[in-house]
Amino acid sequence: MTTASDPWAQARAIAASSGASGVAPWLDDVPYLFQAKGTRGILVHNGAVLAARGPAAAAAYLRDVGILDGKGPSPRSILVVLFVLRAFPTVADLPEESAVDMHGPEDLRPRVERADGHARLILNYRLPNDNPGPSRGTVPMMRQTLDIGPSGDASWVGERFDWQRP
Repeated sequence: MTTASDPWAQARAIAASSGASGVAPWLDDVPYLFQAKGTRGILVHNGAVLAARGPAAAAAYLRDVGILDGKGPSPRSILVVLFVLRAFPTVADLPEESAVDMHGPEDLRPRVERADGHARLILNYRLPNDNPGPSRGTVPMMRQTLDIGPSGDASWVGERFDWQRP
């Protein structure tokens, strides 16, 4: 039985009403995100299953949970939100989940930078190297930034750079 005093139980009931089975809480720092069999995950927001997909939907959700104020999910958990909402950027010739993760070099890991009332989610991608010669210690990379402002839709902006190996 769900009660008004247990928002996780209410959200779980809403998630279960989507018809998915095996609904279980996923991450503690992502409000009302559930794992469910046969799905990428179910995110309940504002009393309903969040059906919107893409970077604008992810940015709106992250804005609502406080990313602009330094609250909200960790960068690791944000990667899960991007997966669930199919919100990763498109990087030519790379699979959807190819961003350098939390185990990569520190300066390439996913991060959130805040300034001027915006939160910028930054992901880095190692690009295929078309140069068969010596790398001279550099790796071709793509930096994708999702600029989340106080309002409006956000979209990914990419910038190619060469990363110098330490």
